[in-house]
Amino acid sequence: MLGSSSIIASNKGPCTVAAALQGAVVGVVRAAIDIGGAEGARRLNGDWPA
Repeated sequence: MLGSSSIIASNKGPCTVAAALQGAVVGVVRAAIDIGGAEGARRLNGDWPA
């Protein structure tokens, strides 16, 4: 008979992969939002002199 600890231990691989994938997606979305916000602010404020 398998205990619940062996079932949990056997599912760590897929959970780790899913967590890593979710972290990557969150990072890409956050970067896209940051870039979009910066671009929008630049459009509103215009180009600053060098």
